[in-house]
Amino acid sequence: MNISLFFPSHYLKTVLILSLVLSLFLMTSCQINPIKSENKTNISSNDKKNQLIYPIVDLSKISLSINEETFFQNVLENHFTLQPGKLKLTIGELIVVPTKTFQHKGKHCREYKTTIKKNLSEISINAIACRRTDKAFWLRLP
Repeated sequence: MNISLFFPSHYLKTVLILSLVLSLFLMTSCQINPIKSENKTNISSNDKKNQLIYPIVDLSKISLSINEETFFQNVLENHFTLQPGKLKLTIGELIVVPTKTFQHKGKHCREYKTTIKKNLSEISINAIACRRTDKAFWLRLP
């Protein structure tokens, strides 16, 4: 069966072009501009173990701020599964990729992979965050 019997070829070409443009838009919309250091606020030690950035900070021993936590929240809230969010840092690049979405004890949860690329090295860690009643995601501790 020939599809051109149902749709003229110029319609098919238009649909193909629009699909490509949408794909390019989605791929490039994940890029976020660097955060200026004067806007950074340090995270209090009381909250840091519940923060989404805690696992990568603990593993990499680098300092991140509440602005990066906001970036994590944005990625988990707005990105599709396997759609990366990228943030340029002064030391390199922070990448957050939601890898799985699921329900746990009635709460909306997301598994995610965090990667920090600096110089020629790369550090990655997986973690799970669940949504609280105030709609924010918090690190799910075992």
